[in-house]
Amino acid sequence: MQEEKNNKLSVVELVKLVDTYAPAVEFEPSIFFGAEKDVIRGVVVCVDPTIDVMKEAQAKGIDMIVSHHYPSKRSKEYASMNGLYCMVAHLRQDVAEEGNIQTFAKMIGIKNIKPFTIRYKGMVVPRGAVTGNFGETDLDCPFVNTGFNNPNILDKPVPIATILDEYVGQIAATLKYYYKLEPKLKIMTDNPKLQIRSVGVSAGAAIKAEFLEQIAERNIDAYIAAEMEQPAIMVAKELGITLIDVGHYETEVPGMQRFARAIGAEFIPNNYVFR
Repeated sequence: MQEEKNNKLSVVELVKLVDTYAPAVEFEPSIFFGAEKDVIRGVVVCVDPTIDVMKEAQAKGIDMIVSHHYPSKRSKEYASMNGLYCMVAHLRQDVAEEGNIQTFAKMIGIKNIKPFTIRYKGMVVPRGAVTGNFGETDLDCPFVNTGFNNPNILDKPVPIATILDEYVGQIAATLKYYYKLEPKLKIMTDNPKLQIRSVGVSAGAAIKAEFLEQIAERNIDAYIAAEMEQPAIMVAKELGITLIDVGHYETEVPGMQRFARAIGAEFIPNNYVFR
């Protein structure tokens, strides 16, 4: 019995642990739902707190779930009736250092990452997006493709260019290999052979016209996130920015898996099937 007691974790301790990796943001308070309790037997992490995820947690003897998204009405009721307590780490996990946005950007090969503050619906969101590139050529590396430039005679490095259609294939392959995901990428471009040097990246439902108007000041060639809205398509066309919609869930899984490892919890995938 003593050993069982020592394996338990208080909710206060869990919140402190979550705050370490995904600090609370002022415009999004900590949100809990389900059967409130002070001490828990274990924790799992997921993107969507579905009933399927809750049943899998129960089968593992775990009574605490940290999710990225908010629950549905049915999942809230199921949690309450089955003694499950749940915490939502939404925007705080998106914008955290090494959170969903930065983790996704690194996963798709972005280098020299710089945070970008997004202003949206009266909120000022630090690290609401990031910008970066694919690194720079080494002056002693002549085989790197730099278009008409010859790296051997440059007085400074130039950004590496990546061909759009090849890069999109690399994103899909990476998500499949490392995360067992089958993304259905949607591209808005006039030129599939476009050379991309500078990109903007966010995670989740972030292909919005308001975001593009702001991040365009970084002179990006492409913007990568999810849920491409029609107004954003029009703005991107006017600004000459290529849009790459990777999928809402797909942009958030890498960061949530990293977060689960950071707090010592198992990640439970949602196993959605898209056709």
